Amino acid sequence: MVPDKETTALYKRSVVETFRDFLEICSRYGLRCWIAYGGLIGTVRHHGMIPWDDDIDVYLPREDFNRLLSLRGKIASGGKYCIYTMEDRDYYCPYPKFCSMSNTLWEEKRHPFISGAFLDLFPLDMSDGDLDEAERRRSGAWETFALYERASRKYTAADFFNGLISGKFRYLARIIKDTFVFRPHLEKYRQAVLDYDRKIQTYKGDHYSYYYGMYGGRRETFPKEWFSETLMLDYEDIKVPVPSGYDSILRRVYGDYMTPPPPEKQVSNHSVYFMDVRNRLSKKQIEEIIRRG
Repeated sequence: MVPDKETTALYKRSVVETFRDFLEICSRYGLRCWIAYGGLIGTVRHHGMIPWDDDIDVYLPREDFNRLLSLRGKIASGGKYCIYTMEDRDYYCPYPKFCSMSNTLWEEKRHPFISGAFLDLFPLDMSDGDLDEAERRRSGAWETFALYERASRKYTAADFFNGLISGKFRYLARIIKDTFVFRPHLEKYRQAVLDYDRKIQTYKGDHYSYYYGMYGGRRETFPKEWFSETLMLDYEDIKVPVPSGYDSILRRVYGDYMTPPPPEKQVSNHSVYFMDVRNRLSKKQIEEIIRRG
């Protein structure tokens, strides 16, 4: 599904409103957080969301991250937002999402997990600054999660028969392996991810690392002093928290972050299987809408 311009604009507005309310929750409970990755680039370069982006990432120190997760029940009881984690059935990301309950998003067909406009929440854990060790820890995290991700994929009989009829035998082999080799061990793999997460929390040091980052442990390990102060900068029509060392952080991760990519790369990297920006729908309701075409 490729959302039209109006739907995309409404969804992006919902993401910003979700972030605004998230920041209010963090302020209420004294939780530290900072906008991260593309959201941080957008804040500095565009004073808002990157025009071709559609999400917001958030860093939290591990102690604040854990305190936020302890509030899951209280947040969900308000009926407006919820926090999804690896403990939720069919959830397939190694990090939590803070989600709106006012709209509907199904990102990937093979992962039938229904959320809404969301923020990705990334815990910053301790590191001693050894970049090679940070890279090894990051590799271990992703190797552990990769098994769970494959086991969590779901396929239909139509997927199998379409692959068979079209002669996509590698695709068929993946379906069979995911379903009959990985899927039976889903809970074991889930527990392995949770165990690795607990191990990560035992590390000590004067640096922060995000061990599930997409850019590698060397590029995503930062001196804690880069987060020693928080600046409040403009982002669309709200103020958002930015670490005082944002320039050093962005240059380590991206290099020359102030120069936009060429036009052909100015596209969203996020999947959308189904989206409804005005209603909260169940998986059953979505499948009926898709079936009716």
